[in-house]
Amino acid sequence: MNKLKEDCLKILFRQFPPDKYDPVSVHDCTDEWISKQVTSNGIVAYYRAYYGIKFRQESSKEIN
Repeated sequence: MNKLKEDCLKILFRQFPPDKYDPVSVHDCTDEWISKQVTSNGIVAYYRAYYGIKFRQESSKEIN
């Protein structure tokens, strides 16, 4: 695993713990991010915009 991927995973799991967020979505986001970027700057906002919303919608359906 390269350093950028490790850094991105650490950042995302700190912000979006696997007991509250889908860990697969964190890995998917990281893989997509590192295919397009050379730094981890902005990955939290990217996850919130493109991955976090989907997970919240799915989890809110389970609650109702």
